[in-house]
Amino acid sequence: GMFGLEAAAHGCPTIIPKGSGVCEILEDCVSGYFPLEGDIDVFVRRTNELLANENKAWEIGQRAWEVSKRYTWKDHALRLIEVINKV
Repeated sequence: GMFGLEAAAHGCPTIIPKGSGVCEILEDCVSGYFPLEGDIDVFVRRTNELLANENKAWEIGQRAWEVSKRYTWKDHALRLIEVINKV
């Protein structure tokens, strides 16, 4: 799912497994963190990093929010209509 994009739309920094849908539009270590699935140590380290550094959390959240503005439900629906009309 795109729950990472929903979180980004609210300025929330995201830590989500690499390869998840939102990883295609957010950038690792810039607008989110994407450790390998199951790598609990990295998930914990990144979480602690954001909790310990409020400025870093705000920066990553802000960048994620800026990216998310380009992916509204309206834009998604319009892209779907384009695909359907091509068929």
